[in-house]
Amino acid sequence: MLLALRDALAEVKMSVGKGMVKSVVKILDLIAQYPYITRERLAREVGLSVRGVEKNLAQLKSEGKIVRVGGRKGGHWEVAKGNAE
Repeated sequence: MLLALRDALAEVKMSVGKGMVKSVVKILDLIAQYPYITRERLAREVGLSVRGVEKNLAQLKSEGKIVRVGGRKGGHWEVAKGNAE
């Protein structure tokens, strides 16, 4: 899991601007620690709006950095396992 997080963070740093890196790193770290974290709590912890978090999550999903397991209400986030190699 830590390898996946490290690799995901390295790729994110290369693909986003410096201002976004801190937010994305915090989001990935929080997801790794708390897979069932809500978008609202992510927004509070990171200091973004809920919409800002949603945009970051959409980007991370489209890049394959995170995956949503399960449904909207009962599911959870995971740092993608494919990033561990």
